[in-house]
Amino acid sequence: MNILKKILPSQNKFVRMLKAQAKKSVEACILFEKMLKHKNGKVEQIKEVEHQGDLMVHKMYEEVYNTFITPVDDIDLISLSSCLDDIIDSIYTTAKKISIYKVKPTEIVERQIKILHKSCSLLNETIGEKNLSKIKDKIIRIHKLEDEGDEVFYEGLVESSKDRKCLSVIEKREIYNELESAIDRVEDAADIILDITIKER
Repeated sequence: MNILKKILPSQNKFVRMLKAQAKKSVEACILFEKMLKHKNGKVEQIKEVEHQGDLMVHKMYEEVYNTFITPVDDIDLISLSSCLDDIIDSIYTTAKKISIYKVKPTEIVERQIKILHKSCSLLNETIGEKNLSKIKDKIIRIHKLEDEGDEVFYEGLVESSKDRKCLSVIEKREIYNELESAIDRVEDAADIILDITIKER
């Protein structure tokens, strides 16, 4: 029976694992927003979510490695899992930098995390969805949010350039860039999901 499970694995197992990762990205966004709103320490809680995310991606590698025939391309599974992990990593890195630099969160950061939260929520809804039309609709919305994120990022670069303190400019741009990277990774993950869906049809 164990050999048969390896040869003919349940696709639902991998969907559940990816869904759990996507939910962790949403959880990280919520904690980050609370940190900005209440100005209290949520960094350790975000760190814990990031740690859980690391365990999940390692588990995905292990499951793919131990499965003789994966229900979809094993490279796609690993790439998607890695994207989801990168998103959570970027959220934690941003929170940590804000804490270390003692930077007062700007309107740019608030707008970026709002876009990221929406994008992660859409991505979570997309994983496991079987209707191609609904998948495409959500991915189009994710792409639009990524475009919006680009504009906010560029606004942030302009805004930070007005700061007369060189160190402050560098710190702000590091933070903006980290969140921009997370938004980009959501788009990457969405494209992988669409690719998997089309291959499976």
